[in-house]
Amino acid sequence: MSIQYIKIRQKYLIKGELKEKVRARIYRQAPMTLDELAQRVSHATTISRPDVIAVLSAMEEEISEAVLSGRPVKLSHLGTFSPSIKAKACDKEKDVLPSTIKGFSCNYAPSAYMKKRFMDVDYQLRRLPAADGAKKDKD
Repeated sequence: MSIQYIKIRQKYLIKGELKEKVRARIYRQAPMTLDELAQRVSHATTISRPDVIAVLSAMEEEISEAVLSGRPVKLSHLGTFSPSIKAKACDKEKDVLPSTIKGFSCNYAPSAYMKKRFMDVDYQLRRLPAADGAKKDKD
């Protein structure tokens, strides 16, 4: 499997001077949908697509409920989804109230298995059609 990337021009402030540089950025493809994932799982197993959809939908709901209840969810090969809050720091313990909590989010931490797989990622340049009048680099 390859991660596709594109080359982008971006301006950076370097030692007080604005300089244009070129860097790689991931080429974002359309997200895999639940239906597409179900189709792939169905083909890789003996489970029908509708049954896979039912299981994945229930899994989504259960993971959401767990995280929204403050429980991390660990999927052995994939990683852990952990709830997190952002809160205002207070001088006194008595001042720490629900109103000092400023936000809720969910963090993802890849498992050791996934981190190992990240090390084997291959990168491939995705060539996009040039826009009219766009400058072209000579690689």
